[in-house]
Amino acid sequence: KDIDFILLARIKEIRTHKGFTQKFVASSVKVNTSHISNIENGKVKIPLPQLVNVCNVLGTTVDYVLKN
Repeated sequence: KDIDFILLARIKEIRTHKGFTQKFVASSVKVNTSHISNIENGKVKIPLPQLVNVCNVLGTTVDYVLKN
């Protein structure tokens, strides 16, 4: 089954709930801020290892981010 990348919008919900900026998350996973924005808006696909890193920074799991 393909990943529904629109579900990655949940990353923004988690990030804002925790009070983290896109800049903080981006620097933590060594990408630029616009890439985090594009991920949150479903404009780009994210490699699984990078998704795991983002989830680790946010203190959540890949399962939670991708659940329907």
